[in-house]
Amino acid sequence: MPLSLRSASARLGGLVVLGTVLAAAPVCAQVAPTAPDTTAKRQANPTRPYAGNGSRLFVGPTGRNLRRGEGTVQDIAVFALTVDYGITDRFSIGVLGTFAPGFGNYNLVGIAPKFSALVAERLHVGVGAFGLYVAGTAVGLTYVNATLGTADHQLTAGVGFGFSGSGGFGSTPLLMLGGATRLGRRLFLVDETYLLHTSSGRRISALAGVAGGRAVWPRLSASLGLAYLAYDYREQSASSTISNRNGAVGPYADVTFRFGRTR
Repeated sequence: MPLSLRSASARLGGLVVLGTVLAAAPVCAQVAPTAPDTTAKRQANPTRPYAGNGSRLFVGPTGRNLRRGEGTVQDIAVFALTVDYGITDRFSIGVLGTFAPGFGNYNLVGIAPKFSALVAERLHVGVGAFGLYVAGTAVGLTYVNATLGTADHQLTAGVGFGFSGSGGFGSTPLLMLGGATRLGRRLFLVDETYLLHTSSGRRISALAGVAGGRAVWPRLSASLGLAYLAYDYREQSASSTISNRNGAVGPYADVTFRFGRTR
């Protein structure tokens, strides 16, 4: 279906907000101390530009983290901006916001801490949170995920729950599966997919995500892909049934600048 750039960007912004509010789960876990992650160093290849430590797919975080002194500034679909910085090799902090025309009070600002650890060879586990302020309301998420592989070739799975300042944590998990693989000197293939299903009361089934590619340079990377959303909504009452099934596909683009440490 044809979409204007503003419509596609607005729907993508809505997808980001939906995923942020619903994704990932509260975690209370202890991780045994492990040796510092040296995967990136072992995989270093002087003929290939450094593409970051694999801490993010398109929008969603992986179980890997930025290293100490490594930072990124990412512009997503023009109207969303994120800045992340590695405080240590295991802990990073990010800030994010949107400034989409037409969103009004639904533009958001937020903060995103993240902790990760290497728990086995090439296996990282991460926990984090997004605290957001949107439309006069505090909402957000906590999440847990795991990433198998290196910065160049990886598979990530995660689960979590959204929360709000007034309603606490939701009871419906959002599942995430994604990955990235390096095809050559500059090109990556990247995908991230989210699945939501509720079966009590209002029944909602939704599939959303982004699939595409990324080109990398020593300090800069650019991604291009398709954002997609398909959902089925049903609400049954004693006197009536409300049903709505729809979907959307639109362009996705981001540009990321890496600053600070690059190896």
